[in-house]
Amino acid sequence: MKHKILSIICCAFMGVGTSGPVLGVEFVHPGVSHNQVELAFVKSKLKAQEQPWQEAWDRMLSSKEADLSWQTRAVAHVERGAYNRPDIGGSFFMGGGKAAYTHALLWVFTDKEAHAQKAAEILNAWSATLESVTNHDAKLLVGMGGLQFCNAAELLKHTWKGWPAKDQQAFGRMLQKVLYPVIQDFFPAANGNWDASMIQTMMAMGIFLDDHAIFQKAVDYYLNGVGNGAVNHYFKASGQCQESGRDQGHTQMGLEYLVNSAEIAWKQGVDLYSAYDNRLAAGFEYTAKYNLGNDVPFETYESYQGKYKHSKISDKSRGRLRPMYEKAYNHYHNRMSMDMPWCQKASQKTRPETGGTMPWSTLMYADQPAGLVKLAARGKEPPEDTAFVDRILPAPIGGGYEDPDYWVWGSSVIKGEDGKYHMFASRWLKKLGFGKWVTNSEVVHAVADTPVGPYKTVEVALPVRGKEHWDGLCTHNPKVIKYKNTYLLYYFGNTYDFRQPTVENTDLDSDDRTRAWMNKRVGVTISESVYGPWKRLDKPVIEPREGHWDASITSNPAPVVNENTGEILLMYKSSTYGKRPPLLLGVAKATNPEGPYERLSEDPIFRFETAENERIDVEDPYIWWNGEKYEAIIKDRSGEICGEEGGGIHAWSDDGVNWQLFDKVKAYSREVLWDDGTRTHQNHFERPFLLIEKGVPTHLFAATGVGPRAWSFDKTWNMVIPLKTDLKR
Repeated sequence: MKHKILSIICCAFMGVGTSGPVLGVEFVHPGVSHNQVELAFVKSKLKAQEQPWQEAWDRMLSSKEADLSWQTRAVAHVERGAYNRPDIGGSFFMGGGKAAYTHALLWVFTDKEAHAQKAAEILNAWSATLESVTNHDAKLLVGMGGLQFCNAAELLKHTWKGWPAKDQQAFGRMLQKVLYPVIQDFFPAANGNWDASMIQTMMAMGIFLDDHAIFQKAVDYYLNGVGNGAVNHYFKASGQCQESGRDQGHTQMGLEYLVNSAEIAWKQGVDLYSAYDNRLAAGFEYTAKYNLGNDVPFETYESYQGKYKHSKISDKSRGRLRPMYEKAYNHYHNRMSMDMPWCQKASQKTRPETGGTMPWSTLMYADQPAGLVKLAARGKEPPEDTAFVDRILPAPIGGGYEDPDYWVWGSSVIKGEDGKYHMFASRWLKKLGFGKWVTNSEVVHAVADTPVGPYKTVEVALPVRGKEHWDGLCTHNPKVIKYKNTYLLYYFGNTYDFRQPTVENTDLDSDDRTRAWMNKRVGVTISESVYGPWKRLDKPVIEPREGHWDASITSNPAPVVNENTGEILLMYKSSTYGKRPPLLLGVAKATNPEGPYERLSEDPIFRFETAENERIDVEDPYIWWNGEKYEAIIKDRSGEICGEEGGGIHAWSDDGVNWQLFDKVKAYSREVLWDDGTRTHQNHFERPFLLIEKGVPTHLFAATGVGPRAWSFDKTWNMVIPLKTDLKR
């Protein structure tokens, strides 16, 4: 099955050459442009005073940036206009980044703390001062200069104990609040070196911040972005570049930024170098050959959106080799044993490389032996006999739970103290209309002798209890689990100050419906018996947080008990913008069912949307503990992840925070095989839930219905599908 590359998936990109899944795997630190193995190699060459490293080192030592008397000129409001006019602090920003990076390297190679202190001084000054970067060239400035700042910070953070945590956090805030917003949407219409510059710095930000979403956003754009700087747009197969017809200076800038990005990714286990049949290598060879005085083929080139058109290669700046060839030659020739004759000749002319966006490249990348810096391992997933979807057996007709007078929706099932199977589900009167779940749902309790059912209603577990309560008028999407000797029933509830729809008057103003929607909160109720009585809490356990990613519609809880620690892990759905996509998932934990529930990440734990398609998202998680790790099945709303709209994905995690997709990613399908041999494509297959017995998933439940179109039902019910259980998990 062919998987699509998404914002936190870097797996199975057919014909592109990425290396493996990024989601949930820890970053290598230090690991922006350099890792420990590489640093140790260079240090050994300097100790032996070998060439070309010694000459490159001497050049660095003699630079003005290496001087301990370097004066930092941090500016609060940096401006860089077109062609660097005006330049209000922009040159200071670039110089500060280079100086901080230089002193960080000097610290690593000399062990003199004065250099570490100088690097920290520069980083701290900018962190405490910078408030904005604006004007025409703001994106380009951050893209070019931000990489050096991130490299300096990454080296200090992971090699020196003298940089206080509060200063590291201040630097992180500068990245998150000031610099990242400038580049987060790239600049597709600009010449490609702009986007390429932002890709490199965005990757670096993601690594320093340990933010997989930021890192992966840059990876995705490099591979498949819409703009001129994405590798699929910047090059033709011949190696001709988008800016080859513009001038050779900007062409080489774009190449440098892309090779910087590929090197950063390589350090983190993602092979961007080989993307599109080593298109980057072709670009370096083509450009080096032309700038060394040789003819190259040229095809008429029209850029993204048709803004830039070139009918011939430009000789402007021809022969001015940019100090950028060392890194490309090191990878393609030294690591991969590829012939790179023109790149080799260019690197010999530019040695020692001391300038460019990432200076000191000869020092850091020259003549590395093959295998010195291997593609980092992205982690191993647990052994898997089969895709989860292949566990699914025929669904019994008539199984599950249905009530002819009610709409029935999301359910969960547990085996009770009486040996029977107890389903907790959402329901509301059919006469109200399907959309009234947001105002009129209640949680009902139904019982069956077997997991398949059919289930019969025994009581309303969570009825209306008055609008003065946070969950007083609506309870919905329950999830039941056993915790020690008690039953916990998680759900979301809401209340509102307008008239509740009734059978006599079903009208609901659209603004009122939105108000009810936005007022969702996650809560828990507790009982010593599966039959109740249920203790409902005065406050929800998860509420929206204004100004955060989970600012609205906290809902659809997915709880699980970690049998090793006894802690409760609670995944939940939320959104920054209410009904607007993307829908996002967060995670919290508690040692007591009543709370408090501590969020384990300030960021959502899954991010799939891209700048081009924000509707690639997931919802409706179900998580369980398999005895060693957490596993989850989650609804893929758009189908861009598992290949089927509304199908399910299968993921795992060691800690519940960092999640990774299985290579065999599909968990379930809306295409249902029934036990009479017929097949149907269900209108919807929502709120997946697994019955787990003795640590093994035995049955899959889902809310479904039949009707003429999406969200238009004649009836709904909670269906059940038996699963194969003779598997390792």
